[in-house]
Amino acid sequence: MRWFGLACFLILLVLAWRRGELKHYAIALGMGCVVGAIFDVVGVNLGLWSYPEQPYLSLKYWFLVVTCWGVFGATINLLLDWYLWKNWLGIAIMTVFLMLVYEIPNFITDSWEYNAISPLVILGWFPLVMIYRLSYLFVVDKEARKKVLSIWESHVTSKDRVANSN
Repeated sequence: MRWFGLACFLILLVLAWRRGELKHYAIALGMGCVVGAIFDVVGVNLGLWSYPEQPYLSLKYWFLVVTCWGVFGATINLLLDWYLWKNWLGIAIMTVFLMLVYEIPNFITDSWEYNAISPLVILGWFPLVMIYRLSYLFVVDKEARKKVLSIWESHVTSKDRVANSN
């Protein structure tokens, strides 16, 4: 899996360089690291998965696992932006593609182990990809950020109205 992650890192780097989008590559990579680390705080601590070769919070974990989360996030966001448009079909194709590309080598190498049932793991890929996508858009897209903040504001305002009416 390490060589696979390195290959993905380099391929995306070359593609971003050729497209003149190294800034977006760096943002997507950094966001991927942050979001992945947050996922691990939840998933590992709930006992949903573990990393047998890179113990959680060890030096190997930070160097390999978090970096791979970054490459994963960059893969999602840059390929969706560059090639798969910005629609639900593209996101569905990306999710299935990444699930196969990441899980098949994992079955061979056991880089991480699941403690959850297989249907839950498969279904978990869809919110995983969506959270990566939405967090990236929140950072790089002003319009997306305005929409999220207005939805949040209207939600908080409606909660205040309900609380004040009681």
